[in-house]
Amino acid sequence: MSGTGQSSHLGDDPQPKITPNPYIRLLEQIDRVTFPEYTGPVRKVLIAFGSIHAATVLVCIAVMLIPLRRGPEARKKFTWILRKKYVPYISTPYHVMNSGLIIVVSQLLSSLIFVTYIIIDYYSLNSTSFVLRACLHVCWELCLLPGYFGLHVTAFCSLYTYLCSPRYSSKRRRVFSHPVFLNILFYGLPIITTLQTAGWSVALALAVRNQAFSYNKLAAHLRYGASYWKPGQNPNNPVHRRAASLLAKFLQRGKNFSTCWVWSSRNWSVIAVGLAIFYAVTVANLLHVLRTCLKASHSTPHFHRNMRRMDKLEPQVPSYIRENLESPVSRMTLPDVPIDSSKSYPRSLQKQPSVKELKDGYIYLIVYCSIMLLDLLIHVTCTIIRTVHFEQAIVDKRWRSKTTWLVLLGSTLASVAMLFHSWRIFTERDTTNIPEPNPGILVRKFLTSHREGPEAEANAANSYPKQVCDAADQSQMNKFGHADLSSSRTPISNWSINPIQQIRSPPAFSPVDDINRYTSYEMPPVSERNRLSGYIFAGPEPTHVDH
Repeated sequence: MSGTGQSSHLGDDPQPKITPNPYIRLLEQIDRVTFPEYTGPVRKVLIAFGSIHAATVLVCIAVMLIPLRRGPEARKKFTWILRKKYVPYISTPYHVMNSGLIIVVSQLLSSLIFVTYIIIDYYSLNSTSFVLRACLHVCWELCLLPGYFGLHVTAFCSLYTYLCSPRYSSKRRRVFSHPVFLNILFYGLPIITTLQTAGWSVALALAVRNQAFSYNKLAAHLRYGASYWKPGQNPNNPVHRRAASLLAKFLQRGKNFSTCWVWSSRNWSVIAVGLAIFYAVTVANLLHVLRTCLKASHSTPHFHRNMRRMDKLEPQVPSYIRENLESPVSRMTLPDVPIDSSKSYPRSLQKQPSVKELKDGYIYLIVYCSIMLLDLLIHVTCTIIRTVHFEQAIVDKRWRSKTTWLVLLGSTLASVAMLFHSWRIFTERDTTNIPEPNPGILVRKFLTSHREGPEAEANAANSYPKQVCDAADQSQMNKFGHADLSSSRTPISNWSINPIQQIRSPPAFSPVDDINRYTSYEMPPVSERNRLSGYIFAGPEPTHVDH
């Protein structure tokens, strides 16, 4: 039994423990933190969104070619970049950019950068290259810039439409709505955003480079220490002390990179929140103007106290006032449709195609702006995650996958909405056909009456035959009754408007900007504009136009 007990005792002896190499173990932990892994579906997600953005690039190019295939008039109408919008009492104009063209160009650049970002991210999943990591952070900063610029231009165009509407009184045009102040913001904010983007891109790239230098030195020294390490070695040796010093420097470089990461995310969070608030306010004002026009299109037409009936206008009233109050298409005469009564228009006149288009455009604008606000909220959420959970977003593979999902999802929604918006602008046709006495049409006409952009050709604007009329003989002017004016196609002066044919191409800035574009109405000469007071709009001075 003693032998059995001895053999049993020998069998229970523990195996000698193998002491792991501390240098190899430390290097593995550093690699696990420095080069974290992604979840499995991330590759498929990157491939799917990369294909979407690649297709978006082709669609952007196709949308940009639409005006080029429609002739010189379409190119002149849709390919302008900057125009000036004048308002009463102020000589400085608003600088208005072509939002349709800017949106499609910004989306093209954004999709190209996102494709580059996805390719770099795909190859950096299992790579230990710090160069790819630096390029990835630079692309992340640049991806947000084109989208910001497109939303910035769209928001300012909506603001200018509201400020130039008749509902906004010129007496309320103080400092914050003055053209000088808004022009400074219009150019200053994108410049500041571009400079901060370039600054954070350089800072992140330098932080990654410094981290790479520290990692290479630490990894080389740990491999050297692992090759000469022996069990039971005294830890207080020069190799161990240098490894601790290099590890402290590496951790400091990583802390510097995390600081740049956090402050960059905070900066973009502030920009996104500010842009979302500004975009929501301006779009709400634009929707209010459009809703007013839409209600006016369905309401009973009437004149306000500062207007007069068309059949009661004095004979010496300038001709452009009479013709602006008349419809460019044939309609019912005044005895059949009383202006100052409570009866509404017949249903055939109320349900005009342009009224339906105005309503459809109103609904479309609500959906489009909601999608863009959702995209801004997604970017705000992503930047907040990068700010609050920056350690998990850098190290944890699940958090990195979540941020990738959010960024690509928001960019895809915005790209689809912005491309459809530009396609709608470039392919619309002018089919306006609404009775002119309607107050909503007066609002539209007021907004499109000011000169903007290049001057119209003089020969094209006044190429119609002039009717000879002696100004001294008032009896000749009295012969022109309302019925004659309604049926006549000949202007009674060299600057009056032909009721059938428009004298200028439709403007690119209208009360329903980028939704429906209506025909433009040429303003009369400066010498004749002082006769407007008391007939259409009471009180305002004539619009100042710089030649």
